[in-house]
Amino acid sequence: MDRHLGSAGTVWRGVLIGALTTILLLAQDDGAKEKAVFAGKVVDSVTGQAVERAAIRLGPVRGEQPGYRGRAEADGRFRFETIAPGDYHIEVRARGYTDAHTVTLQAGWESFLLHFEAKQSITDASILLDAEAVVTGRVTDAQGQALPDAAVAAVGAIWQDGLRVYIAREGVQADDRGEYRLKLPPGKYYLTAGSGGPGGLNYTFSEDVGKPEMRIGAVYYPGAASIEHVSPVELRPGQQLGGVDFKLAPVVTYHVRGVLASYADSLGNKPVYLRSRNGDHYRGVAGGFIEKDGSFDWAGVRPGSYWVDVRVFRGLPTAPLIPVDVTDHDVNGVKVPARPQFDVRGRARFEEEGVTAPLSSVKLVLQQLDWFVANYSPRCSPDRDGDFVQQNVQCGEYVLRTASEGDVYLKSVTVGGQAAEGGKIDLRDGAPGEIEIVLGAGTGDVAGTVKWLGSVSSAAQSRVAAARAVLVSADGSTSNTGARSVEIDANGQFQFHLVPPGRWLVFVSPSFDEGLWQNMPFVKEIQSRGAVVDLEKRGSAHTEVSPLTTEDIARAIEKAKP
Repeated sequence: MDRHLGSAGTVWRGVLIGALTTILLLAQDDGAKEKAVFAGKVVDSVTGQAVERAAIRLGPVRGEQPGYRGRAEADGRFRFETIAPGDYHIEVRARGYTDAHTVTLQAGWESFLLHFEAKQSITDASILLDAEAVVTGRVTDAQGQALPDAAVAAVGAIWQDGLRVYIAREGVQADDRGEYRLKLPPGKYYLTAGSGGPGGLNYTFSEDVGKPEMRIGAVYYPGAASIEHVSPVELRPGQQLGGVDFKLAPVVTYHVRGVLASYADSLGNKPVYLRSRNGDHYRGVAGGFIEKDGSFDWAGVRPGSYWVDVRVFRGLPTAPLIPVDVTDHDVNGVKVPARPQFDVRGRARFEEEGVTAPLSSVKLVLQQLDWFVANYSPRCSPDRDGDFVQQNVQCGEYVLRTASEGDVYLKSVTVGGQAAEGGKIDLRDGAPGEIEIVLGAGTGDVAGTVKWLGSVSSAAQSRVAAARAVLVSADGSTSNTGARSVEIDANGQFQFHLVPPGRWLVFVSPSFDEGLWQNMPFVKEIQSRGAVVDLEKRGSAHTEVSPLTTEDIARAIEKAKP
């Protein structure tokens, strides 16, 4: 009997498992029916030929969504069958091509953000990849002899905190014949060659006893010693640019010597930098360490304008930047005042009564305004009474801002009874007087529509999806909120949320570089091409804006040069 019941139980368990399996399969079928289909082709942006075996990734905008990976076939075609509804970023990579982050969904409609509805099918998408450009040439000395292992680099210009900064994008080393081959994404670059490879070209020497010290010089193409005296080379997709040769000759160099005053030796690294004042991060940096007596000595310094910059770790003394000009002789006796790291104290309050957000929920950020310093932005929060203290701050120039995602904004900053315009605080000489912060509550919205000129085709109009709407403070105080941007939808509409009251400039730009839009001389040059918006507290405003072109931006940058 027990065996019979056991056999019957086994049968019923099989029936139950089969039923559950059927239900799950039906559920999966129903789920699959709700999924979207995404298919298309990857092609060369210039030739239109298929790009085979390109790697494609759909990355979820929100963490709870799945991601998807795949490859194009030999004919460039790809297909994703079951994509969960939601928003995705796209990334496409292929050998010999630069990465792509946009896709053409239909004629004239480009986007870097893909939105899929349930049961949606996009089957004729097109992804255009730019072929890498190639620059070739030879590096020799002044007599035409090859310089093996010489470093060749492409330097790009970026904007950081409103300043133009030059940073190496790609680099290679010359071979034993002095020849090099540099692959680059399309764009504008300053091409440069110099010493510094593992072959040992980066050394200081003298032609004879008592003669000046020398080192192999660096050159910016076509033959200038400084980046300010050359124009960038513009490379097109797939361009083969040959004959970019460099002749490196010895140049006279000098010493920069000095001391970190009132210095007490302590544990830890104590690096000191001599860096260019023109923002040339690639060619304008030399480094060394402070000796036990606080002294430093750099050899091999070329003529130019520099900052002496002490970098601190583990609570070591801090120091302001000291300007140094190297001309035709050694620079001796540079005195850098050492100061302990210090605390910045103050008090915050709301402008009006009845604000529900507690002061302790406000995040205050001290952002250092220095292109050479990466990510040094100490932050703190006031206590319930509004008192705050930011500990262990370094010398420098800062901007105070809020990092709240809510309805709170920075209305005014006062340091020692003096208004700090745009929240900028000078801490180069140490701790300031008491800081008073007035906070406001009651942000609003700024919405807009792209205003097209009659001569612009409908296909060109729809390309606005690849552009951005940009919002900048009209009074020059970009420091509190920064420059910000949002996407533009398929109907040419955009909207900014949590905008503090005041006067704002709105632009539609083909690209967005936050550092450029923090450059107020540039903003003033281009402001006539934007729209002015006056936003009241807890208000909303709408405007129409004509789009900028890359030529508009280039002209404004040129006019804004100091």
